[in-house]
Amino acid sequence: MKRFILAFLVISFFNLQNVAAQAQTLTYGFKAGLSYSKIDGPSENNGTDLETNDFANGFFVGALFRYWFTDLVGIKWELLYAQKGTDYNFAGPGYQILPTQNGNRLNLTGNQRINLSISNAYLDIPILVYGKFGKIEIEGGINIGILASSRAQGDLSFGGQSQVGSIVNEFSAALDYKYKRDNPGEVDFNRGTTVINVDGIPNSIPETLTAYYAFTEDRGNYFSTIDFGLNAGAYYYWNQGLFLGGRFNYGLTDVTEEGYDVSRVELDASGNFIPRSDKDRNISMQFSIGFSF
Repeated sequence: MKRFILAFLVISFFNLQNVAAQAQTLTYGFKAGLSYSKIDGPSENNGTDLETNDFANGFFVGALFRYWFTDLVGIKWELLYAQKGTDYNFAGPGYQILPTQNGNRLNLTGNQRINLSISNAYLDIPILVYGKFGKIEIEGGINIGILASSRAQGDLSFGGQSQVGSIVNEFSAALDYKYKRDNPGEVDFNRGTTVINVDGIPNSIPETLTAYYAFTEDRGNYFSTIDFGLNAGAYYYWNQGLFLGGRFNYGLTDVTEEGYDVSRVELDASGNFIPRSDKDRNISMQFSIGFSF
């Protein structure tokens, strides 16, 4: 990750040098700051909502370019490395399909709690129109995001019963999801195991679960590669170059692919996953400090 950010900044610097030489009305700068984001979408429910998505912290850094039409109006575009994500929580009835060390798969129903901190890194390209009113600058436009990396960490607690109705005592597992690298059904028993009794038989399950442990076939990616949205923001200029400001980004596209966007509450009568047609969108707020040359 550090190498990616360093390479990104180096490429941005040389691009800035080339661009600045093209025209006197074309200027450039740098910006960085903190972001607060979440993935917003409908919740599964059984009379009450079972899922919540809360705002998560992140950061962004990158370069900006301006083309002045007049002293007051122009367009700008940016090249940003930006973290977006959400703090996801599920609490209520559900199921678990768990691989065991002897090659079997357990199908359990019961109650579960899932806490998951999702972090997605994007290469964002905002394209905006702006106007300056004294020391205040107002902007609006579009944002194109390219997903660079995607992962999540958290924990699972589950207790319930087997398919024949025997009680399964509550157990827990760590969640370590690398959405762009993990494979369906992939688990690593070398990271530790937990023994649970199902129908009177002890079963060793992994202590740490990967992104697609419940699936047996490749369904593509969990998160979409391209994100598209709208931007609006305002900035205050302390002097000719130094500025502070904020921006709101509202996603227009569904960031979760349908292949893995399935119900966490139940399977169908044949034991297959039930697809969800939810539209999950990125919503983020960015607070930045920067300098424009």
